[in-house]
Amino acid sequence: MAAELQRTNPAELLYAEDFAESSLIEGRRGLRRRPLWEFEIDTARQQLNLQFGTRDLVGFGVENAPRGLCAAGCLLQYVKDTQRTSLPHIRSITMERQQDSIIMDAATRRQSGDHPEPGRRL
Repeated sequence: MAAELQRTNPAELLYAEDFAESSLIEGRRGLRRRPLWEFEIDTARQQLNLQFGTRDLVGFGVENAPRGLCAAGCLLQYVKDTQRTSLPHIRSITMERQQDSIIMDAATRRQSGDHPEPGRRL
């Protein structure tokens, strides 16, 4: 998870109120503590089906990804809470699979030359 946080460097980070690995997120900006119910699988499925107008999520290929569904459900609830408007432009969900990628930590990316440090040019 640490490598993914380095790679994506999110502006905001939603985490459950009982998140146990606080050392992973210490000092990060944009931390948003969220209630546990927002991460519940049943709540997530209900929120996502309501958003997409579906009875199930089988057609999206995410039905066997409970952690991803929980995260997506929480994210959707957070966006609804903060935007306070309908979200008709959110019509689908896609799962990104780590096994389809090579994940490099920040130091490796800097050394590869593909992603220069801010202010440096390739």
